[in-house]
Amino acid sequence: MEMRDIAWLLGGGYVVCAGLLVWREWRGRYVGIDTLISSLVVGFAPALIFAWHAHGTVPNRVILPELLYGGALAAVTVALRGRPRIRAALLAALALAGLVLPFSGINKPHTLPSVRSWRVNSALYALKVTEYRTLIKPSLATGGAVAAFRDRFVVANGAGDIFLVSKSPTTGALTAQHLKRPVPINWHDFAATFGQQEDLGYFRTADLLAQDLGEKTRLFATHHFWKAQEKCFVERVSMLELDTERFLQANDENAAWRTIFESTPCIRLDATDPLGSLAHFGGIQSGGRLALLSPNELLLAVGDHTRDGVNSPEVFSQDSTSSYGKTILLNLADFSSHAFTIGHRNPQGLYADGPGAIWLTEHGPQGGDELNLVQRGANYGWPLATYGTQYGAHFWPGNAVPGSHGGFAEPFYSWVPSIGVSSLLVMHGAQFKLWDQDLMVASLKDGALYRARVRNSRIVMLERIPFGRRIRDIAEGSAGQLMMWSDRGALLEIEADRDVGTGEALFRACSGCHMIGEGDANGIGPDLRRIVNRPVASAVGFRYSPAMQQLGGRWDRARLDRFLASPQVYVPGTKMKFAGVPDPGERKELIEFLVSGANNKPPPEDPLPD
Repeated sequence: MEMRDIAWLLGGGYVVCAGLLVWREWRGRYVGIDTLISSLVVGFAPALIFAWHAHGTVPNRVILPELLYGGALAAVTVALRGRPRIRAALLAALALAGLVLPFSGINKPHTLPSVRSWRVNSALYALKVTEYRTLIKPSLATGGAVAAFRDRFVVANGAGDIFLVSKSPTTGALTAQHLKRPVPINWHDFAATFGQQEDLGYFRTADLLAQDLGEKTRLFATHHFWKAQEKCFVERVSMLELDTERFLQANDENAAWRTIFESTPCIRLDATDPLGSLAHFGGIQSGGRLALLSPNELLLAVGDHTRDGVNSPEVFSQDSTSSYGKTILLNLADFSSHAFTIGHRNPQGLYADGPGAIWLTEHGPQGGDELNLVQRGANYGWPLATYGTQYGAHFWPGNAVPGSHGGFAEPFYSWVPSIGVSSLLVMHGAQFKLWDQDLMVASLKDGALYRARVRNSRIVMLERIPFGRRIRDIAEGSAGQLMMWSDRGALLEIEADRDVGTGEALFRACSGCHMIGEGDANGIGPDLRRIVNRPVASAVGFRYSPAMQQLGGRWDRARLDRFLASPQVYVPGTKMKFAGVPDPGERKELIEFLVSGANNKPPPEDPLPD
């Protein structure tokens, strides 16, 4: 609608401008440059104000050319005033073309590539990120998960569709095979009952775990389930057991899911209650993460589904008769279960790195996201203790002393403000040896990974690595690469960028004079951040030689290559005394490293306005 409005206003502005000029001409008055300018201002001012203030999203590539084009038409109106017929025909044709052409294709969708790569810097590694946007079937439900299995990954979207993801040995690209047995979540039944009354995206598959038993494989999935007759919902753990050989061929035709755990009580939702006592679904706080403690012990983390004494009268996390707000230990031999820990709000990450190293992340309210080192039998306090507060307030109603966690198991670490913690794991792979034993904590709200180094029972270092995506889950592959699952249903493969690593080693010879800072971290030589495609001699605050100032242009890859081969030959008189890098391959690797250092910002998920 905005584009149509601006088109009408621009057209009207032209008509007003031309009309004023013709009227003055008809009255026999002088028509000169001052008259032309005043007519342009009167005619186009409304369109200009509307476009730049009322609707700032109208592309400048439409506004500015249209205004210039309108001025040109007005000039033609003056120049051809002695030949009215020619002027009328020419103006009509030009006006029509000027109004139509800039808008042609303006509403065409911007198609993003299905696979794209970029680089991200971290403290110890340059990272190559490859995003697969359309590899996995999209889902209306958020959630889903990714799990490693041998040299592959298993992925479930929020609606429960399952895919076996493999890496091509020739191209290195990921491919996905769709399994025929989805997670037994009855999402469509829930949607048919509640329609727009509830946020259907949170009725979801929360986690997926693959257990390799040699000839047999077990898939475990946590998901909601709607019980239509009882008008209530639960969170279930379902298990699919099948032959490993068939599973690796994505053949699960003869397998069947079975329910091995169901939360209690079944939480009632009644869309037809005449008293209006429909309880809020609360699926946003579903938790649902899984971790194997041993071949026959499966740990499940269940969220409180907003039953916290503030958003509802129930306080499930502290209620021994309820499964919600707890970690539950399942015995896979007889499928019995009991509470392992209590006092949790919304556990979004669970990772067992051994009997004494069970890590859990959970959302706090406003602030107070937690990393917990889980101890059997411990009470983590929710909703009676939190480092967070009620949204829009400076306290949490259930916490006797705001900003305290007294009387309950303290979190290992707490984020204030919240980062929207999600999944986590402990690094063990060979690809990132310098990260060995570090915790990788993913973030939804902050769109980043946090690398935490734990020493002597405390976090001694916390590094934020930005990816610009809401990261729902993360897994480490057999080759040491990381696979991340985003809230928009994309897979992101994270690898060490070996090319940049070689270039980084070469850059050490340059680091005595140059830095890659924020654009003004100059040393003996200028700051090289964003050097590729940067104007020559443009580092803020650096005093360049006259020869470099006179060079002009931009530093593209080709010019950098020629300069690095022999700086004195390419720019006679430059202050740079370095003899150069004679090997073309080394120059290429060095330039790629400079590119990576200049491009630490992920591309947007959606196209930006022009």
